[in-house]
Amino acid sequence: MKKEAITTQQWLKFIDREKLQTFQDLFSKSFGGSMAFFSLDDEPLTVWSRESLFCRALQKETLSRCEESAKTFKVSLSTGRVKVYVCPFGITCLYCPVFFNGQPIAYAYCGGIIYPDSKLDKKLRLKYHLPVLNKNEVDNLALLLESALNLLDADYTSLAERPSSPVSRFPHNQRDERISAREWEIIELLCHGLSNKQIAARLFISETTVKTHVSNILAKVGLHDRMQIIIHYYGRFEKSEDKH
Repeated sequence: MKKEAITTQQWLKFIDREKLQTFQDLFSKSFGGSMAFFSLDDEPLTVWSRESLFCRALQKETLSRCEESAKTFKVSLSTGRVKVYVCPFGITCLYCPVFFNGQPIAYAYCGGIIYPDSKLDKKLRLKYHLPVLNKNEVDNLALLLESALNLLDADYTSLAERPSSPVSRFPHNQRDERISAREWEIIELLCHGLSNKQIAARLFISETTVKTHVSNILAKVGLHDRMQIIIHYYGRFEKSEDKH
């Protein structure tokens, strides 16, 4: 059976761009380099994590050489394997394809890394805070990234056939129209007594993202703190739960 064609935007909506960004930020932090996700047409899908200032400076003068390295990677995209590439300036980069529904849908780029024996001037290493990893560490990083992104390769066709469960038990027509679906999840978990850390773990997002959502909710509703959110909405949940 032919696989259903999925657009990059559909994929982002399905997996949640926010969760992808959180994963990227944490992964980038783990090795100290830069990272971002791109479409197959090289359009950025996420905001850069620790964008390499060294690479940005180089690209102003040598953009064509950076583009050539990307083309080299894309030739081997269909293999589904991560590619480690050392550019002419001694910067180590990782290109890892992302598959969804059995087809390549995007790719992850990790860069700004140098090997201990890199010929890059030590002053430049220090100036641009370039992380130094040995070959074994880079290989392990590549394997971890590839394994993690392989988890995203879901069979969308079979998933689409399953009935979707509601995000919240609270009836949609009784919700506050000013609040988004994600913000409503935050409110529901707040009303059930969960901390920011617990909410982040439940929704697979960062605590910083939870705090941002709470701030947005407060601004939209005109409240001052999380306790007022709970007081304002708890009664609605109580009535909703009584009906089940």
